[in-house]
Amino acid sequence: MNQKDLLGCAFLLATVVSGPAFADTISWTTWTTRLTSTSASGTLVSDTTPFSVDYAGEIAFTQRNGIGTNFYQPLTTFTHSPTVPNAPNSDIIAIDGTATTHTIMFGEPVVNPIMEIVSLGNQNVRTQYQFSLLSGQSMSILNQGPSKAFGGCATCLSLSGTTLTGHEGDGIIQFTGTFTSLTWTGADPEFWNGFTVGVTAVPEPAPLLLVGTGVAGLALIARKRA
Repeated sequence: MNQKDLLGCAFLLATVVSGPAFADTISWTTWTTRLTSTSASGTLVSDTTPFSVDYAGEIAFTQRNGIGTNFYQPLTTFTHSPTVPNAPNSDIIAIDGTATTHTIMFGEPVVNPIMEIVSLGNQNVRTQYQFSLLSGQSMSILNQGPSKAFGGCATCLSLSGTTLTGHEGDGIIQFTGTFTSLTWTGADPEFWNGFTVGVTAVPEPAPLLLVGTGVAGLALIARKRA
C-alpha cells in the first residue's frame, strides 16, 4: 500500500469514528444527604467529573440515593428526545410551596441545566415558582404532560417571563446559559410539589484519541516507506 492509499484509509477511519458514537444523556443529581429541615446535598457528574450540588430552602420530604417511589412517570412526560433522552431515578426534593426562597448551588458552573417538576399545584390551587435569572439567562418549558401518580394535563404548566405556574403541572424546564445556582420563590402553598436537576453528561472522547494516534502512526509508516 502506497503513501496515498494509507493516508486515504486514515482519513476515512477518522471521518467514520469522529461522528457521535452515542447520544448525550442527562446526568441527574444523586441526592445523598438531608442535612436539616431546610438543606440537602448531593452530587452531579459532568464530563466524568463529579461535583457537589447543595439545596437550601424548606423541605417537605426527600428521596435519596435512588430509594423511594419514582414519580417521574410516564416517560412521555419526563423525557424529550433528543435533549432529555433519560428520566431521573426516584431522587427528589419535595417542598410545600410556601413563599420561601429556594436555592440550588452547583459546585462548578453548569451550562443549560435541566429541572424536572412533579405535581406543581393542583386543579384548585395554583402554585408558582418565581425564578431569579441573570442577564443572558433564560428558561422555557421543554415538555409537559400528565403524571402517572397524580394526573395533570398537557397544558397544566405555563410560563410568563420567569414565573412558572402549575395546576397539577409536571414536566421539564430547560434553562439556557451558564449557572452557578438556581434561585426561586414558591408561592401559594399546597400539599407538596417536587423537583430535581441535571446536566448533559458527555463522556471523555477516548476513542477519538485512539483514532488520532492511529492516524499519526499510519502517516509515519507511509513516510518511511516513501
